Amino acid sequence: MMRRAIPKLNSAARQLMSSTLIKSILIMVSGTAGAQALTIAFTPLVTRLYSPETIGELGAFVALLNVLLPLAALTLPAAIVLPRRDETAVRLMQLCLRATYALALTVFITLALFHSAIANILNFSSASGYLMLLPVAMLFAGVYQVLQQWLIRQGEFKRIARIAILQSFLVNGSKVGAGLFVPLALTLIVIQTLGQAFFVLLLSRYRPSLKLSEKARLNVGFKLLLRKFRQFPLFQMPQQALNAVSISLPVLLLSALFSPAVAGWYTLSRTIMSAPSVMLGRAVGDVYYPKLAKLQHSGKSLTATIIKGTLALLALGAVPFGIVVVWGPELFSIAFGKQWQTAGEMAQWLALWVWVMFANPPALKAVMVLHVQHWALVINMVTLTMRIGALVLGAEIYDSMLVAIAGYSLVSLLHNLLIISLAIITSRRRP
Repeated sequence: MMRRAIPKLNSAARQLMSSTLIKSILIMVSGTAGAQALTIAFTPLVTRLYSPETIGELGAFVALLNVLLPLAALTLPAAIVLPRRDETAVRLMQLCLRATYALALTVFITLALFHSAIANILNFSSASGYLMLLPVAMLFAGVYQVLQQWLIRQGEFKRIARIAILQSFLVNGSKVGAGLFVPLALTLIVIQTLGQAFFVLLLSRYRPSLKLSEKARLNVGFKLLLRKFRQFPLFQMPQQALNAVSISLPVLLLSALFSPAVAGWYTLSRTIMSAPSVMLGRAVGDVYYPKLAKLQHSGKSLTATIIKGTLALLALGAVPFGIVVVWGPELFSIAFGKQWQTAGEMAQWLALWVWVMFANPPALKAVMVLHVQHWALVINMVTLTMRIGALVLGAEIYDSMLVAIAGYSLVSLLHNLLIISLAIITSRRRP
């Protein structure tokens, strides 16, 4: 029996490795893994040049940016992959870019008028001047989303991979170089913003012509697109915004309830623990998205593809995340310096949540393809409330940052399990 099974497994493995899907995944992984590997390689230098307080201020800025980013283009960039005709996809790009410009301008005007008040509300008064860079960073990040989705639609995974590696090297090298002379939070924030601008500049070389005929513009109007892809702004946007808030909350609340240094420890811990998701999980999701969309167009079931992808990622992440659970503080102290040992203690709890998050990209993409963003939104709203409660409870009742992080991590673990379950259950109910 085993003798018959082994040749079949070998044959299946060869077919799998020769498939276009696996090749595309490997290309995307090479780019994202290379870019993230460079970030990890530079991090021990960055943590020895910049203090936890400085890293915490950068983390707070990035947290605010991540909260605003889902609003930038109404999450419509994710829909660029879906239309069958390139003409419709280009029209979607035009709509996304206009929405991004409008929101960036709105944020700039709001900050100009209520700069001090907003800084006080967010307990960001020590670095309030940095807030004015938010609309600039948001503009570049929004345009980047649009251009990246177009290249994904075209299957230009190699270009995305090469550009990601180059951008990562320049940004991280600049942080180290500048840190030798000006180790300030403003230095990190400016470099982060310019790095995104450089990414946009490189990607824009491969964008399609945004000029369409008058007939094409009339046939594919903005109102028609908003109506056809209304699931994205109505459900996907609030869902992503809520998810961004829940992810960014620890940085902002830890800074407000404890200190910027605590926020800095969490920022490093979250960055390191999210590395596998950035290196592999997102690349897998970007490749699975068009694959799932094609299956849906052809009327085939998505269930097997979702389950196989999720289980494969869970198996792949079991060992590295397990090591952090056991030896987190020691590893962080050796790698980043003794002042970062507390970040390793946080990582022990974060590893449980991030392991499942690492495995959920196929499910996240399936939720969009199956148009069940409304149920995902409900999950996000419920778990967001629970996450806030866990953080406040840990801070106010137990006066312990680790209790706050533990509660937040366990609720986040539950959130990801619910999203995976939603995708599988929905795909089974549909032909």
